[in-house]
Amino acid sequence: MPDILCDTIDIDLDDLDKVVGGAGIDPTIWSQVKEKAGKYCPATVKQYGGMDPSTITQPVARQMADACVAEMPWRDKLPGRLQLNDGIAKAFPQE
Repeated sequence: MPDILCDTIDIDLDDLDKVVGGAGIDPTIWSQVKEKAGKYCPATVKQYGGMDPSTITQPVARQMADACVAEMPWRDKLPGRLQLNDGIAKAFPQE
C-alpha cells in the first residue's frame, strides 16, 4: 500500500472572516423574521420561535420556510415563498 503524504495548510485567521454559509442568524434579524412571519404562519413561529438563532443552519431555515408556506393562505404562498427564499439566500450566501 503506498504511503499517503499530507501537506499542512496555513490559514490566516483573517481568511476565516471570508467563510460563508455557516450556522447562525443575527438575533436582530431573527426577531424581525418572527414578527413578520407571525402574521402569516403563527404555528410555525410558535414551533421554531424559541430556537437560538446562532444554531440555525440553512437546512433548518428551509424546513421552517416550508412549514410557514404550508400554513399560509393559497394567495400568499407564492409571494411568501419568494420572500423566504430571498431571506435564506441572504442569511446563508453561497459563493
